[in-house]
Amino acid sequence: MKVNTVTIPLEASTSVRLLWFLNVALGLGVDISFGKSDMKVGMNGDINVRGFDSAAMGVQQSESGNLSVSAGGVMAPGFFNLKLMTGLGFSMGPVILDIPITFYLLNNGYNVGVTVGVVW
Repeated sequence: MKVNTVTIPLEASTSVRLLWFLNVALGLGVDISFGKSDMKVGMNGDINVRGFDSAAMGVQQSESGNLSVSAGGVMAPGFFNLKLMTGLGFSMGPVILDIPITFYLLNNGYNVGVTVGVVW
């Protein structure tokens, strides 16, 4: 597998802090992507039949069989991927826990993460 892609994220976000411990974020953005992914898969193998009484069934193997499979393709990422970002953050003394969520609107995908930080 060979992947050669570049993604440039453009984002604008803001947040509101409530009750000194809860942070609610909201944002909008777009990922600009280009490049390609190339995947090739192949397999070769011999096939031998064993484990049954070939004389009783009237079947006899005179030489090995073989199997060959190949698959693959080239794919490029979508050029513009519109996204909506949101998240929750919690402040517990010097420890901050953020849970960002990103929804990709055109491709019906999402991303969820966890970020932990310490303030000193």
